[in-house]
Amino acid sequence: MRGSGSACGARAPRRAARGLAGAICVLVLAAGTARAQPQQQAPAEPDPLLEAAGAVAAAIAPTPSAELARHFGPHLLAALPWERLAALTAALHERHGAVERLELLEREGGKGRFLFHLQDGAALPVTIVLKGEPGRIEGLWFGVARPRADSVAAVLAELAALPGQPGAAVLEVGARPEDDAVLHALAAERRAALGSACKLYVLGALLDEIAAGRRRWDEVVQLSEAHRSLPSGLLQDWPAGTPVTVASLAALMIARSDNTATDQLLALLGRERLEAQLARMGHGAPARTLPWLATRELFLLRGDQALARRYREADLAGRRALLQALGGRMPDPGSLPVQPQDIDAIEWFASPRELCAAMAWLWRRTAEQELALGRALLAINPGPAAGEQRDWRYAGFKGGSEPGVLCLALLLQHRGGRTFAVAASWNDPQRALDEQAFVALCVRLLHALAVELEAAGRGAAGER
Repeated sequence: MRGSGSACGARAPRRAARGLAGAICVLVLAAGTARAQPQQQAPAEPDPLLEAAGAVAAAIAPTPSAELARHFGPHLLAALPWERLAALTAALHERHGAVERLELLEREGGKGRFLFHLQDGAALPVTIVLKGEPGRIEGLWFGVARPRADSVAAVLAELAALPGQPGAAVLEVGARPEDDAVLHALAAERRAALGSACKLYVLGALLDEIAAGRRRWDEVVQLSEAHRSLPSGLLQDWPAGTPVTVASLAALMIARSDNTATDQLLALLGRERLEAQLARMGHGAPARTLPWLATRELFLLRGDQALARRYREADLAGRRALLQALGGRMPDPGSLPVQPQDIDAIEWFASPRELCAAMAWLWRRTAEQELALGRALLAINPGPAAGEQRDWRYAGFKGGSEPGVLCLALLLQHRGGRTFAVAASWNDPQRALDEQAFVALCVRLLHALAVELEAAGRGAAGER
């Protein structure tokens, strides 16, 4: 299983010519990022960060000038050659037009976060990092362009228009499960394949075992050959017998979607323990996901159609016996399908509403001091919220993907103090999915939700 990350931007090094960049920086100053100086004063020293932003803005053109490549550092251009970078910025121009105004949101040394206001009214988040002399660009990240009149309803309408089976839910997390409130929904009760988002339930079972004193974060486990799986992750390449703490396994499972770490924890906790966790975390129909599959077992079933057919046709007892008979078999990476296969029958399943309930459960559970590390682990990789730090004081994330399956679940605390769970899924048993388009919609959903919350806050303040 691949854990879905925030594949919505590009990070790379760049360079540019000072003449054109300087001209664009004048637009930045005129737009209010700095006050105009009285005419009699000497001109201010050039600001390398603003000049760099001007170079990036100039590159968002139908045919970016190769002269601009001089603004980008060698390490960035080694990772992302100018031809590819120019193609990326030209595509941005084709979709949104030229940059009309730059807005500097915050800066820290040689790093700046900007909004590029584009010709069609969209706002594009851009992060620029300068290193070396004379301050060339060695880090560059483009976020998802936000339409001028975006809203949660508009994003959900675009999500609904996707082929296959899309769904989403936005839930405000209360002090108790009965206080949780669904604010927005799209097919929120329809259960879908989760991919690696199922690992949230493994984390939940581990938290309960730690709370009960049966496991410890610092407990040491030796990696077992019997529980080695395929990527994503790191541990599939580590030798059997390597000692690893439970906390490290959990961190790799959540932040890197490590399948071997997941299967090690499953072996430690027990299959039946995981199956019981579904209901504990608010799942309304656990039976469809039973027996709980190890990632290694899912790969074996994906790679052997005859075995998968036997599994589909068996009852629960027969499925358990079939999994037991797999023993120490290791899946062959070359046997895995590139098109969706059995995603509606052999998987882990939950609805967007149930995923939100699971995230809300995790928020409340990790309020306990001995379990707080679980909340921190969820935030190592913030996924689609990575570029939205202004809006969220906390962002936890787990995603999942395989052919025909995309799923994102987020746990967010707004800077105003309210907490939310957001889940979105997209399944299509017939075709592979456009992950970039899906993630872009999810990024827009988070931003639109934050804008909605800010507007509500201003309204409440006005009433007072």
